[in-house]
Amino acid sequence: MIEVSAFEAKIHLSALLDKVSRGEEVLITRRGKAVARLTKPKPPFAFPAQPRYQING
Repeated sequence: MIEVSAFEAKIHLSALLDKVSRGEEVLITRRGKAVARLTKPKPPFAFPAQPRYQING
């Protein structure tokens, strides 16, 4: 995991996003304390197919 200050993240955001897109995580700190983490998004949750019911009248 890469750790950068908020100031560095602001200046190098494009490069950090490139690293995140390749799978790295970036921890952003302010005054030495973690305030945010950049990670790749998880794939959207796929709901299982729901059975279709037919009502016979």
